[in-house]
Amino acid sequence: MSRFIITENEKKQIQGLYEQQNYTVKSDELILDNAITGKSNLKIFKGLTFTKSGDNVISSTTTLQFVYGIGNSVVDGPDYNKGLEIAQSNVGIYTRPEKKNHKGKVMYSCSTKKFTTTVSGKNQYEDENKYLSNGLDKVCKGVSKMGQPTLNKSNSSQSSNAKINTTNDKDYDYKLENGKYYYSEKGKNSWVEAQGTGLEAIKKIVKF
Repeated sequence: MSRFIITENEKKQIQGLYEQQNYTVKSDELILDNAITGKSNLKIFKGLTFTKSGDNVISSTTTLQFVYGIGNSVVDGPDYNKGLEIAQSNVGIYTRPEKKNHKGKVMYSCSTKKFTTTVSGKNQYEDENKYLSNGLDKVCKGVSKMGQPTLNKSNSSQSSNAKINTTNDKDYDYKLENGKYYYSEKGKNSWVEAQGTGLEAIKKIVKF
């Protein structure tokens, strides 16, 4: 079997089909509730992208806001204190700080299911309605982009007409058997039938 060389971009294209590695916020804006009642909540915006990093999913640097109350009024920061504002207003010494946008990153813990930011200290936030965390949980688990895979039950006894490519890249092996395409983690001989866009990429890039 001749060795088939692929470019780094083609390699990433194949690898990216197996696991969901990032997630982008689709809502125009999204409020994450502070885990401590009475403290300001976190507002993030459409287009923010999260990427898997170890046990966490971390966003790119973005604009964040902190909001409070039923109307989600923008306040000066994560430690806004409504009680202090009322107390100081009663004696005429409180001046509401200028409303601010903050630049920072948002982190989602795959284990605790809570959010933190680089600009709000130890404050933790929760996605009560799961609008965002459901998508990030898929990134945490590395769920297949190709849908639920179909396992080949005859891993130990492949047919004589099976063709296997183990030299395409360092992470996966590929097999063509009875007109169907399969992939397996390198050297594990645990074949999963390719589907959807993953199938099309293997047909295009991997040579048997």
